[in-house]
Amino acid sequence: MGIEKSVYGGRTCNFERRHTDHHYRIHNAGLHVLAHTVRTSCILQLRPSSLITTRPLLRHRRKHANVVRACLTLPRCPTPCTALGKILQALMFERRDKIAKQGLRLLYILRSPTLIYQVHRLVFKWVQQSKRAAALTHVRRRARQLRIQLPIRSFTVRLPWCMYVSNITSTKLLLQDFLLHLFTAGICQSSVFAEGKVRSTVSWQPSKSVLDHIRAAHTYNKHLDCCEACACTCEQGERDDLPAVTAPDGTKHTCVRQSGILWPPHLAFLRNLPVQTRVLPDRHSMVATLVSSLKRLVAATKNPYGPAIPTDVVDCLCSQFAGRMLCAWGFPLVISEPRFQQWITMLTIHAIKNKCGHLFIEALDKNTSEFVSMCPCLYQQLAASIFQFTGGDNKLAGFKYCLTSPVHLVDCSTKELVSLGVGAVLKLQLIENDCVFFEGYSGIKREVLGSLSRLHGDNFSYCPDNNTWIDILGLEVPGLRPEMQPVSINKQFSRLWANSLGSREASWGRVRAVPKNKNVAISRPLGDQSRNPLSLCCRLLARFLDLCIATLPPELHMDRSTHSAVVGELRRLQCDPLGTGQPLKDMVDYGLLICSRDVENGFMRVKHSEALMAWRYVKQALSLLGKFEAWVTPLKTPPGHSNKFAVWSQRRQAGWIRMHVDDIEPLLVFLFRHMQFWFGETHGWQQEGVMMGIGAGGSIFRMTLVAHELQALQSASFRQQAKDRPDISISGMRFVDDVRVFVVFPLCMGEAWALEHARTFLEFVYPAHFVMKPDAVNPTVGMDIFTENGDVMWTARVRPLGNLVVYGDRNQQALVPYFS
Repeated sequence: MGIEKSVYGGRTCNFERRHTDHHYRIHNAGLHVLAHTVRTSCILQLRPSSLITTRPLLRHRRKHANVVRACLTLPRCPTPCTALGKILQALMFERRDKIAKQGLRLLYILRSPTLIYQVHRLVFKWVQQSKRAAALTHVRRRARQLRIQLPIRSFTVRLPWCMYVSNITSTKLLLQDFLLHLFTAGICQSSVFAEGKVRSTVSWQPSKSVLDHIRAAHTYNKHLDCCEACACTCEQGERDDLPAVTAPDGTKHTCVRQSGILWPPHLAFLRNLPVQTRVLPDRHSMVATLVSSLKRLVAATKNPYGPAIPTDVVDCLCSQFAGRMLCAWGFPLVISEPRFQQWITMLTIHAIKNKCGHLFIEALDKNTSEFVSMCPCLYQQLAASIFQFTGGDNKLAGFKYCLTSPVHLVDCSTKELVSLGVGAVLKLQLIENDCVFFEGYSGIKREVLGSLSRLHGDNFSYCPDNNTWIDILGLEVPGLRPEMQPVSINKQFSRLWANSLGSREASWGRVRAVPKNKNVAISRPLGDQSRNPLSLCCRLLARFLDLCIATLPPELHMDRSTHSAVVGELRRLQCDPLGTGQPLKDMVDYGLLICSRDVENGFMRVKHSEALMAWRYVKQALSLLGKFEAWVTPLKTPPGHSNKFAVWSQRRQAGWIRMHVDDIEPLLVFLFRHMQFWFGETHGWQQEGVMMGIGAGGSIFRMTLVAHELQALQSASFRQQAKDRPDISISGMRFVDDVRVFVVFPLCMGEAWALEHARTFLEFVYPAHFVMKPDAVNPTVGMDIFTENGDVMWTARVRPLGNLVVYGDRNQQALVPYFS
C-alpha cells in the first residue's frame, strides 16, 4: 500500500517539502498512532502503490543524515505564543477565550504593510474555507484603514472567443505584457505577478455559429434546422481550404470572418458555408470587446491608493494591446517573429498582390537557404488591408514570410530563371504559374556588391598582390597534429562531410551582404561556410571553446550562456548582493540600477592578435584547473547517451575525437591568416574580425570577451575598489553580446552617480574598440529584467506575433524603467 494524500486541518500535506516541520515515520499498520500523535483530524487515503506514481524517498537530517526512509511532512500552524499566532487563532474562529480577543486587538494595532501581507497569506493557508470570508473581512478592513493594497491572489479576464486553442497561451503572454506595462506606468500592483507569471485565468465568450445567426434572422424558418446543407458544404470548405480548427470547448469546426459571409435575402449563404461554421464578429466589435475587457482588468488590478492615472493613457494602452491581441490571433494568416523563417502559400502572394499593387520582395536569411520577405515600407499597408490590424500609426517591423512551394524567380528583361541572391531588393511585376517576375535585378545586384567594401572597408581586402590564394585541396595546418588536420577530420567523418556538401563541390565560402533584421538599410557580411573544408574543424574548435568557457568559475567572468545561468545570477543578486548575507529586498535606503548595453557589431571588432592573446590567457587559467585535453564530437547529435558535445573525460568510442589545448592556437592562426572568400566573382580576404557564418565565430567572440573579464575582475585595482567601497556592489552578466550591469548603491548617491559607475565599470572591463551602445529593447534570453521596490525581478518577454517596435526610434520607446 502507498499513501497518496493526507488532509490535515482541512488542507493537503505535501510529501516533498523540505525538512522544516515535524516528520513521522510511515507505518501502514500503525496509522491510528500517527493520527493520535498529531492530535488533530488526520485523514489518510490509501491506494495500492502500483496505481500511483512512486514518490521519492526523503532523507532525514540530524542523526539520521544517511538514512533514507519514507516519511510524512506535516506543516505547523503558528502557535498562540507569538503575535501572529494569536491573530491567526482569532481569525480561525475556533476559540472564544482571552487569546482570541487579544488576537483581534493585535490585528488592529498592526501598522507594518509586511505584517499585514503575512497575516493575509496565513489566512489563505490555515483558515478553513467556510470561515475565510469572515477572516478576510477583518484583514481588509485594517488594510483600508492603513491605505494598504492587499495582494491579488488571482483574477479572471473575460475575452471574446479566439480562433485557435493555441491562442490561449499567446493571449496569456500578451496579458502578462499588458500588466507589465501597467506596472511600469504605476497603474497596477506587483502582486499580480508570481514567479515571473501572472495570477490570472482566461475565460471566453461563446461564439455564435451560422445556425445561431439563422435563428436570429427575421426570415428564420424552423425547417432550416433539419436542412442537410452540411453534407454538400463540407466539401466546399475543403476545396476553399478553410482552416479547420479546435475551439477552446473542444469542438471541431471551420472558422470564417463575418465579413466573408454573404448575407443576401433568403439566407443564400447556406449554399457556401456549413451550418456548424463558427462566425467571428466584425473587427470593430472584437476590438471594442477587447478594450472593455482590458479596462475592467485595469480597474481590478490598479492600486486604489496610488496617484490618479489620466484616462487617455489607459485608453491608449488598452487600444494598443487590443490591436496586438487581434493581430496575434491572426485570421486567416499567421504573422511570425522576425527570427522565425516560416512560409506562406502562393495564394497569399496573389492576395497581397491584388491588395497592394506594387510589392517589393527581398531575400533575407542568415543561413544558406533563401526565402522571400515583404519590404518594410508596405508593412502598415499590409496590416491594415490584409491582417485587419488596428494599430493606427504604429509601424510593423520584422515580419518574414516564405513560400511553401518552390517559387521561380524570372528576370523580366531576359525571361531567364535567376537564383535570387540574399540582399537583392526586387520590384515585383507579375505572379503567374508559381513564377515571380521582377525587374531591376542586375543594377541592384551591382549596388549590393559594393556594400561590404563601403561598410567594412578596413576589414576586407580584394587586392591579390598582398594576399596568397590558398588552394582548396591539400590543406595542411602548420604545427597541428596529423589526426587533427582538416583532411584527416573530413576523412574520419566522411559521411557528415558528404551530407554537408551534398551535390556541390568543396570551395571557399561565398560572402553575401545581408540586411539586418532590425534595419534592412544596414547590411552585414555573411559567409556561407557549408562547403569550406575547414567547416568541421571550426565546429570542433567552437565546441571546445564553449567547453572551456563553461569550465571556468562563473564568479571570475560575466558570460552566462544559458537561461538557467542567467536566472542563477539574478537569484544570487537577490539573496546576497553585498556579500553580507542580507537579501536585496531587506536593505534599507538602497537602490538597484540595471544598465543595459549591447556590443555594436561585435564580431567585426575582434582583432586577430587580440583573440590569440585571449586564448593564451584562457589556456593558462585552464592549466591551473588541470584541464589539458577533451573529447569533442562534430556530429549534430552526440553519440551514445551523452547530451553534451564536448567533455573533459570520455572513453574512446566512435564519433568522438580527442583535442588538446595545444591544438587550438595553430587552428586559430591558420583560420585568421586564411579567411578567404568569394565576393561575387572577386577573391577577397578578411583582415580583421570574425565573419558571421563561420562555425567558430561566436565562440571566438565569447572567448575574447571572457579573457578581458578574467583579467579585469581579478586585477588588484578592482579588488581594491571593492575593499574601499564595501557599501556598493557592481556586477555584470553577459549573454553573447548583450551586457547587463547591476549596481547596488545607497539611494543618497543618486541614479546619475550609479549610472556613471556602471559606465566606468564597462570601460574598465572591455577595451575601447568594443563599442557599447545603449540597448533596452532586446530581452535577455527571452526575459525582461526590471526593478521593483529595490529588488531585481524578471518575467518572460512577450514577443507578440505582430511586433510593434520601431527600431529606427529604439531609444525613444516607452521602455521598462531600469532604475530603482
